[in-house]
Amino acid sequence: MLQARKNIMKTIHPLKLEALLEASQPVEIVDIRPRAEFEKVHIEGAHSIPSAEISAEKLVCTRELLQTEPLYLVSESGALAQLQACDLERQGLDNVVIVAGGMHRWQSDGLPVVRHRPVTDWLAERRERICAAWQARNPAKAAISCGV
Repeated sequence: MLQARKNIMKTIHPLKLEALLEASQPVEIVDIRPRAEFEKVHIEGAHSIPSAEISAEKLVCTRELLQTEPLYLVSESGALAQLQACDLERQGLDNVVIVAGGMHRWQSDGLPVVRHRPVTDWLAERRERICAAWQARNPAKAAISCGV
């Protein structure tokens, strides 16, 4: 007999997430709204990976924190984040937490945002930081591996 599995996703209220940020806790936030929306307004420190581009594999390869740490997903209202989190859970990620109410609630709660900042290629920046650290430890091999 098969039992239906209930998809009860973890959520966090924006005020609690902001408290973590204020306490300088390590937090990783992925904003899955379209990049144009992200550029208009987003949570400080959030990374933009639009829903159409997101996958468990991409998230695992680009995590800045340990894989066991929560990964906070934010969308406009929280609904798309809920759907995306269910899909990511089916792909094997079980530490996804949805920002309840999304950016709409974040802003209506009066929490701080960044406005009108173009998206940088944070993946490229992260590769550069990793490569620079590796170069410092392995100068002879760095020119070959890092494409210098």
